[in-house]
Amino acid sequence: MPGSPDGAFVDEPARCLPRVDFWKDEVDRVYNARSTYAVERAFRRDHTGSDGLLAEDVFADAGRLFDDGRLLRRRHRDADSIDALVGQKASPVTEGTLDAERVRRQRRSSAGSSDAAMTARPSGVIAPLVTPMGFGPGVSEEGIDGQIQAVRPWVSGLMPCISSGEGWRLTQPQWRATVEATIRMADGLPVYAGCQASDWRTMERRALEAEQMGADAIVISIPARHGHSSTSTLLEKFGLLRRALGGPVVYYLESFVSGWDVGADLGVRICEELDAVAVKDSMRNAQLTSELLERLAGRTNVLQGWEDMLSPDLPVDGYVGPLALLSECTATLFSSDPQWGDIARETERFGVLDRDYIARVKTELHLRGLIPSAAEFPGVHGVAWDS
Repeated sequence: MPGSPDGAFVDEPARCLPRVDFWKDEVDRVYNARSTYAVERAFRRDHTGSDGLLAEDVFADAGRLFDDGRLLRRRHRDADSIDALVGQKASPVTEGTLDAERVRRQRRSSAGSSDAAMTARPSGVIAPLVTPMGFGPGVSEEGIDGQIQAVRPWVSGLMPCISSGEGWRLTQPQWRATVEATIRMADGLPVYAGCQASDWRTMERRALEAEQMGADAIVISIPARHGHSSTSTLLEKFGLLRRALGGPVVYYLESFVSGWDVGADLGVRICEELDAVAVKDSMRNAQLTSELLERLAGRTNVLQGWEDMLSPDLPVDGYVGPLALLSECTATLFSSDPQWGDIARETERFGVLDRDYIARVKTELHLRGLIPSAAEFPGVHGVAWDS
């Protein structure tokens, strides 16, 4: 502030996503690439290990960080630690939200789709794309495009980087390349970007980036390394993330990666905290699905994640499962004549209910020539699914 003994301080609201470490492209949602890379060059590292080290590096030569030589520092009013850096006085959240909406509108316009069609609550058959491994550590864009073209006739949307896409196993560059390619190749299909990760920081970071890239909704879940958070802490974290995002959010309700057995009460509270447009229910519990349908009716669509839970007795709003990648019989699910027998037979044939379903699905897609390799990405230490 003018006249302040420390011109680097400004009286701004505290950032809504607390941090311990500082990551290079988490500059409090500054999406100015020059600023981001300037921070990376100045630190000469991906992140700093403590606020003290961050302060030492930053304030040693603040002029190097941003083109105009100004550095604004935010801090919690009740804490001494540096919380984030911003290179602009204008609200990064507001600017980022506007930029993301601009990208979404451009996608809809170029694809000839209406705003209403692509901003409605997710429903129908949605394809949870696998992440095809390319040469070396990269991701195959041809494999992403191959899947999209194959399922286009019978799906209503795409959901990359959730469990079928090994979201928690992907490095940040792999995740970013997958989401970016899916958005670019969707050609009118809504993209609900999975932000599954093994820790909170990475999930938050992915959610903010996916929104900026123009995803039609952000899909978030409890990370595997949730630190045995209490229910109140969990809800607080989701609430803070929701307020940092400007667009729609889908809650991914699962336990095999997160290790958290979420019941109906907590599931509904999370959906309310996130103001979720949909919940992907992968808990494989008919009673829980029934309660979600009853308690979230008219507010949050329920998307079934297990093929053996699809039933006329559980009239869900949509389906997101691996069989959607392999069989067009899933197109009948929300028609006037669902082919329940065909769906059951195809489910058994492709083994999509088995624990190794990712390998099975990738192998089948590889045999069809849709992806270049059936290889899976390396597991993550500390994730129950990879143990």
